[in-house]
Amino acid sequence: MLAANGSISEVAERLAVSESYVLRAWARQRLGLISAGVQCNHVLPRLTFVCALRSEGLFAPLVVDGPINGRAFRARVEQALAPETSW
Repeated sequence: MLAANGSISEVAERLAVSESYVLRAWARQRLGLISAGVQCNHVLPRLTFVCALRSEGLFAPLVVDGPINGRAFRARVEQALAPETSW
């Protein structure tokens, strides 16, 4: 919820953001059989998952194809996360 004057800066003072990511390449994949000594060069796509966490669970999820930049992250916080956050 935005502050009474509609300013996101007051909400941002009470907002804690933590970053984490997972590359699907870290998980063991069964990509098929290859000859001994040959490297399997299968590249998995990089996905970025952004959401907020409450005691009730996750809310305002977003999946981005590839990495997310600061401008896109700020827009997500202002448009989805901050309005759904109740203090």
